[in-house]
Amino acid sequence: LAGAMRDRADRARQAGREQARHLLASVRQASAGAGRRLEQIAVRLERAKPAAILERRRARVMTLADRLSRAMRDRADWADLPGAAEDLERAMSARLQRASERLASLERLLDLVGPQAVLARGYSVTIRADGGVLRSAADAKPGEDITTRLADGSVQSTVKGEKGEALPAQQRLGVRRRRPPTPGDAGPGLFG
Repeated sequence: LAGAMRDRADRARQAGREQARHLLASVRQASAGAGRRLEQIAVRLERAKPAAILERRRARVMTLADRLSRAMRDRADWADLPGAAEDLERAMSARLQRASERLASLERLLDLVGPQAVLARGYSVTIRADGGVLRSAADAKPGEDITTRLADGSVQSTVKGEKGEALPAQQRLGVRRRRPPTPGDAGPGLFG
């Protein structure tokens, strides 16, 4: 009975030691995992600091500036600056020439449809003393001073008589009435 009790106690101690070793290994493993996670978190926190972010970005900007500087030096080495200046001068000269031609074309168009061109074709503008344009004979008042502007100058006049009457459309436009053909008259013909 005493031997059985000793064996049982030895097995219990052995089982306790095994469980203790297993528990200790589990605790060490968990502790090591937690330590690694803690280190990762510390590294992430360090990277997330504004100073660290700023330093990384500053290093990136310096790298890019260095690359740009090298590229510009390389480009300047093979660039033909005098040729580029001549090309630019030719392009600007051509553009200036086109703009000048466009301006001359617009000036010619303005000369064709401008007020002075209309007056040169035989039209006139009549202006009242107050500066307003007289648009209808019916608007003229007896005794009113008016100025008629023509292509080569102007004429001052005074409205006489009764209030002006509007002319028929044919007379207003300067169209002459033809006499009606007589029965034996063949008329002017196709070319007459």
